[in-house]
Amino acid sequence: MFDENAAGRLFAFFEGLLKFYREFLKVEQDKLRDLQAGRLDRLNARMKQEQARVLKARGLERERRGLLAELKAPEKRFRELIGLFPPQRREPMRALYGELSSVLLDLRETNRACNRLAKKKLARASVVLERLQNDPELRRIYSDKPGRETPAAGLLSKKI
Repeated sequence: MFDENAAGRLFAFFEGLLKFYREFLKVEQDKLRDLQAGRLDRLNARMKQEQARVLKARGLERERRGLLAELKAPEKRFRELIGLFPPQRREPMRALYGELSSVLLDLRETNRACNRLAKKKLARASVVLERLQNDPELRRIYSDKPGRETPAAGLLSKKI
């Protein structure tokens, strides 16, 4: 069983983890709304925010492992840790576990929805690009070398 000091440190860590993942979820939800609204110009900034949070999540996971190793419970999962807390801290830990689990599930589902929608939009963009590349008129216009003039329309040249 954890002593009060260890229990307090671990509880504070998981509270911080919950706060972090709530913020991460908000970024993913914003990204999903942007994708749904077709605001692809905002997608790059959202992806950068997401990448920063993924890196921070990796750091938090290392911190979690270090803290658990220090407390002599390196292989324990969150749910298994609840029983190691003093009795008066178990219920708050169960509540924290429930909230964190819920946020993580929402984050996973939101991320999956973002990925599905982004793939659909990318597939549509590919189809449009393919059509544009196969359009003979557009190919003629855009394949002309710069500086080359097109012949004047009509009988007389406008240069005269």
